[in-house]
Amino acid sequence: MPLVRIDVTAGRSPKELQAISQAVHEAIVDEYRIPERDYFHILTEHPAGQLVAQDAGLGFERQHVAGDRSHLPVDVACGRGQRRVGNRRNRQSESLRLR
Repeated sequence: MPLVRIDVTAGRSPKELQAISQAVHEAIVDEYRIPERDYFHILTEHPAGQLVAQDAGLGFERQHVAGDRSHLPVDVACGRGQRRVGNRRNRQSESLRLR
């Protein structure tokens, strides 16, 4: 079972948090081909200003706007034997769906 940790800036409703978690879960089910019920997420809320993301030379500019809550670090820890089966294009489309 993958353990998923999602860090978010505080201020989202329970419904928004569930939607984020569900979108991440759907991407992981598609990517790792795990069962739907294999669902273990930890969502952690942080006060504004505690999630910092700098440009890492990946070819895109980050927009820092007051109140911006678009930065969502997601950490997926998998046990032995779980391999990602998707491709980069799939991951990009799932990333867009989270926005």
